[in-house]
Amino acid sequence: MVKNKYHISLVLAFFISISNSFATHIVGGELYYRYLGNSKYRITLKLYRDCINGQVPFAGQGEGSSLLDVFDKNNEQYAVFPLGEPVITKVPETTNIPCIKSPGGICVEEGVYTTTITLPPKTGGYKLVYSTCCRNTAILNLVNPSSQGSTYSAFIPGPELAATNSSPRFNKYPSIFICQGNQINFDHSASDPDGDELVYSLCSAFNGFPDTLVTYKSPYSGSYPMSATQPLTVHPTTGFMTGIPNLLGNWVVCVCVKEYRNGNLLSTHYRDFQFNVISCAYFVKTDIANQIKKCNENTINFTNLSFSNFGLNYLWDFGVTTSTNDTSTQKNPTFTYPDTGAYVVTLITNPGLPCADTAKKTFYAYPKFDVNYIRPASPKCLKNNNVTYSINGTYANHAQFNFNFGDSATPSISNQTLTQVSFLTPGTHFIKIYGKQNVCIDSIMDSLRIIDRPKAKIGFTTDKLCQPTTVTFSNQTESEYLSANIWNLSTGNTYTSYDAIHTFEDSGTFNMQLTILRYGICPDTSIASIHPIKIYPSPKANFNLTPSVTSIFDPEIFVENTSTTPFLDFVYFFGDGYTSNYINEKHSYVAPGSYLVTQLLINEFGCESYLTKEVIIQPEFRCWVPNSFTPDDNGLNDTFHPVVIGIKDYVFEIYSLNGQKIFETKNPAIGWDGKVKGKISKQDTYVWLLKFTNELSGKAETKTGHVTLIGSQE
Repeated sequence: MVKNKYHISLVLAFFISISNSFATHIVGGELYYRYLGNSKYRITLKLYRDCINGQVPFAGQGEGSSLLDVFDKNNEQYAVFPLGEPVITKVPETTNIPCIKSPGGICVEEGVYTTTITLPPKTGGYKLVYSTCCRNTAILNLVNPSSQGSTYSAFIPGPELAATNSSPRFNKYPSIFICQGNQINFDHSASDPDGDELVYSLCSAFNGFPDTLVTYKSPYSGSYPMSATQPLTVHPTTGFMTGIPNLLGNWVVCVCVKEYRNGNLLSTHYRDFQFNVISCAYFVKTDIANQIKKCNENTINFTNLSFSNFGLNYLWDFGVTTSTNDTSTQKNPTFTYPDTGAYVVTLITNPGLPCADTAKKTFYAYPKFDVNYIRPASPKCLKNNNVTYSINGTYANHAQFNFNFGDSATPSISNQTLTQVSFLTPGTHFIKIYGKQNVCIDSIMDSLRIIDRPKAKIGFTTDKLCQPTTVTFSNQTESEYLSANIWNLSTGNTYTSYDAIHTFEDSGTFNMQLTILRYGICPDTSIASIHPIKIYPSPKANFNLTPSVTSIFDPEIFVENTSTTPFLDFVYFFGDGYTSNYINEKHSYVAPGSYLVTQLLINEFGCESYLTKEVIIQPEFRCWVPNSFTPDDNGLNDTFHPVVIGIKDYVFEIYSLNGQKIFETKNPAIGWDGKVKGKISKQDTYVWLLKFTNELSGKAETKTGHVTLIGSQE
C-alpha cells in the first residue's frame, strides 16, 4: 500500500502519459460499480473513442494495459487493479430527430471494461479513478483539447455513511449527431440499484486527478457547455435534457447525478460525452401538385411534390371507393377513373416507416372544359373605342359564360359568347371571364389598357410681373405619347420648344395659347390658354452723385434724384450701412474706400427699379506729435498723443530716459496722462516711439522723439 502523495502524483502522471495513453481522442466516458457482497465490487468503465481521428486502439488492446487506481479519503493511493481488455462495439450514428439520415464522417466506438475487485470497509471510503489522454482535437468549447485528458471516477462511501452501496449509472447514450436549430429532447436519467434519490445537473468535465477540471474557452463552462439559442439544461429530478444548439461543431458536455440516501449525500456520479452539432433539413414532406384543370377527361396525370433527405417510397390511393385496385407505388402515376366525379386522392410517403407522411387532395374527373377567348389588341384609345370579345375553346352547348368588364364599361356585364364593349374612362381595365359546365368552373383574368386623350396644360406663375421681365411658360401637358408643341403669344411670337420662354419689354395685357398635336397609336389634339397676362410698368431709377471721387479730408457727397417716372417710395443705400429716404441727401464717410451708392424706387404697382453708382473716398496721411504737455487736470493739454490721419496698425510707446517703458497703447484716441502706476510722473523729458502703417503709401513706418512733461517737480 502506497502512502506517499508525491509518489501518487508520479504514478498518476505515468498512468496518464504512458499506461492509459492508448485511448487517444476520447469523446466521453463513465465509471460505475455494483456491490456483490463480501466486500466485492463489479467495476464497469465505459469509454467512447473517435474511431476516425483516433490514433491507436483502446487501452488494454494489444500491448497496452488499462489500470484502475483506488485512493483513500486522503487521496493516497490504496491499490491498482488491471481492467483487462474492453468489449468494443460501434455506437449507432443516430440524431436527435428520427429519420434524419446520418451525414457520416464521424465514427464512435464504445469500449466496456469490467472487472471484480475486493475492497474491505474503510472509514472515509474509496475513490476509484481512471485517467487517460487525450480528447478530440475538434472540440470547440475547450482550450487546446488535444492537450487535456479525461478522468472518470466513482466514490464508494465508508461504513459511517452507508453499510453497502452501488453507484448510479446512466441508462442511455445520447445521439452522436445533434441537429442545429432543433430541440434536444433526451432522457439522460440514471438508474440506482439501491433505489437512492438522484439529483441531476450540468457540471464541468474532469481533466486529471485529484479533481482537476478541464479548461473551457470563454464564454463556455460546465453549466453553459455549448452555444445555443435555448441553453442546454437538465431537469434536476427527471434528468431530462433540453436545449437548442445554434453553432455547428463538437462540444464536450458533462452531466452529474448526486446520490442521496435518507437525506445524506453518498456520492456524485458523472458522465461526459461529445455532441456533434450538424446542419439538418427536415426529413420528409409529402405534397401533391394541384390539378391544373378540373375538367380534362377521366385520365389524370399526378405530379408528386414530396421531398426528403431520407429514402423515399410511395403509396397512392386514387379514392375509388368501389375498387381495391386503385393504388400505385410509382412516383408520378397516371390513373383513369371509371366514372365522372370528385375523388379524394391519398399519397403516403415512406408507408410503414416511423417517418411516414401523408397528404390528401381532391381531384375531379369530368368531360373536357377548356375556355379561351380571342384577345383584342391592346392598348385602345379612349376616343371612339369599341372592343369585341369572343369565347372559344372546348365546351358543350349548355356551358354558361359571363363577362365582367367593370363599372366604367358599357355594358359592364354580359353572358353572350360574342360581346362588344366600350370603355368610358382611361387606364387599365381588368377583364374577368367566368365559364361553367356541369360542376366544372373555369375563369380567365385579363386586362386592357385604354389610352387617355391628351390634356394640354400651361404652368404659369401668378405673381406680380413688372417690365421688363422674362417669363417661363412650363409645359404640364398630360399625354402618354410624344406630342408636338405650338406656343402662340398675343405679341405675335411663336415657339415650338417644350417650354416657352419670353421676355416682355413693355407693359400691357397679353395671352398665351398652347396647342398639343399628338401622333402615334391615338392621334389627338388639345388646346390650353392663359388670359390675361398682366405686365405692369416699372419706374426708372436715376440720380446724380457729386463728387464721385473725393478725399477723406472732405468725405461729404451729395445725391440728387433725377428720375422722371412716377414712384411712391424710394431709399438710398450708401454702401457703409447707412440709408436715407430723402429725395436729395448729403452723406459723409468716416473711412477711405470704394462705396456703392444705390437708389431704389417703388411705384404704385409695387414694381421696383435699382440704379447703383460708385463713390471713391481716397485716403490721406497726417502725423503730428507735440513736444510737451501739462497733465494738471485743467482740461487743456492734459494728455500726450500723436495727431494722426490715414494710418493703421497703430502702436504708441513712452520710455524714461533710462530706457524703461512706462506707457503703451494701440488706440490713437488714447494718450499718456503723465502717470505711472497711478502716480503723476515728475517733470522731465521722455522718449516716445510711434509705429504704424501708412494707408496712403501702404508702407510700415516708425517715428521717435522727445516730449517734455511740464508740471510737478517731484
